[in-house]
Amino acid sequence: KRSLSRHSTGLYLLPHPVQIEDSSLIRQDHISRVLSLLRMTFTHLILDLSKAYQPMDFVSMQLADEILLITQLDVSSLRNVVRIMLSLNEREGLEQKVRVIANRVGSGDNEISIPKAEETIGRPILCRIPNDSRTMLASRNSGVPLVVYAPKSGLYRSIQIGRAHV
Repeated sequence: KRSLSRHSTGLYLLPHPVQIEDSSLIRQDHISRVLSLLRMTFTHLILDLSKAYQPMDFVSMQLADEILLITQLDVSSLRNVVRIMLSLNEREGLEQKVRVIANRVGSGDNEISIPKAEETIGRPILCRIPNDSRTMLASRNSGVPLVVYAPKSGLYRSIQIGRAHV
């Protein structure tokens, strides 16, 4: 716990290494060991993985109970979901852990509909988070969690409702 930062809300954070080059010192067995230790202390772990899907990311996903794949409703993002799912299908046990979440829903006229997106990716979208970049950025830039910054916002309510589905 000495390596973790504690937020006033009670949330703990294991930060990135300060020096980017220090990331290369972390090995797969380190990730497994750290996650095992964290599981003994906490009931829930949330990992924000890289977009590159490095070997470390796959170790984390193998250990995960659920994988939340967050996408936007545009052609490029949905194509990436299909590509990611093809990659995850090649690794035993990962495909069935994936839950897809649509982010920034309602962000424009060119947005693909939920039914079309589900048809494209071949699986249901379990949660829809509305586009409210102003509230989200203000919360993030102030360093205050959304639950504290805007607990009555549609954005926060959709996340709460989504938790019931995920």
